[in-house]
Amino acid sequence: MKKLVLFAGVLVAVSFASCNGAKEKAAEATEAAVETVETVEAAADTLAAQADSAVEAIADTVKAAI
Repeated sequence: MKKLVLFAGVLVAVSFASCNGAKEKAAEATEAAVETVETVEAAADTLAAQADSAVEAIADTVKAAI
């Protein structure tokens, strides 16, 4: 009977240990996804600023030609 209780305790301990690892991996994946989204947003902002500058330069060139 003692062996059965000990075995059940070991199973519970292993279960908790394995679940904790999954939570940590999920948290790491979430953090990586957030960093990726922030990087993409920064790139999009940079491209938008460059596009605005290009449009303004073209508009100035057209106004100068008129």
